[in-house]
Amino acid sequence: MNTARFDKRVIAYLIDIVFSVALTTTGIVFAFILFEPIRQIPWYFSMLLSLVLAWFIYTFINSLWLYISNGRTLGALIVGLRVVHPNLERLTFADSVCRSVTLAIIPMVLINAIYMLYVHTEKTVFDRMSRTVVVDWRNRMR
Repeated sequence: MNTARFDKRVIAYLIDIVFSVALTTTGIVFAFILFEPIRQIPWYFSMLLSLVLAWFIYTFINSLWLYISNGRTLGALIVGLRVVHPNLERLTFADSVCRSVTLAIIPMVLINAIYMLYVHTEKTVFDRMSRTVVVDWRNRMR
């Protein structure tokens, strides 16, 4: 198995983030259109609420997708990546939640990206915490 390259991992992560933010934005726009009391909420509180909702949506959707599809999120599916255990066992739900919760914290992701570039490693802090490896599933060795 080939460990996934940094650029593919970033692209998959960005696809996942854009998807969750798009879902959150759509929900908030519909809530503003359909419910009059929500329009009375100050804009800065709405922005804070949208960030919190985006974090929950990202965590919930990616946890489920990682567990159900055995290591793939929407971004990973598009780019051709998969999260696996080193011995190719099925991901547990705890591993999926651990990865999703930590990856949803954007400052932590930015610090980790700088760490990966500085140390020249393909294994992130998130991989170490959940005892997993991200592999390029399309180019796997047979």
